Amino acid sequence: MNLVTTGGQMAGNMDVVGQIMAFEQGDLENEEVYALFQFLLDSGMIYSLQGSYQRMAEELLLAEKIVMPDHKY
Repeated sequence: MNLVTTGGQMAGNMDVVGQIMAFEQGDLENEEVYALFQFLLDSGMIYSLQGSYQRMAEELLLAEKIVMPDHKY
């Protein structure tokens, strides 16, 4: 169910929504969760989602599963 392309980009907004829905339903493998949250952080979309996503991103950052992007929003 991995909708992240080889370049680490999501194919489109609907894919992001689908990935978020799959995450909420527990249907993503760990690597897919990491890719989703890395994309959300890189794109800045994480800041428009509810706080639980930001807390999850923080946990993944601390666990070194994702990295903070070079740019700020």
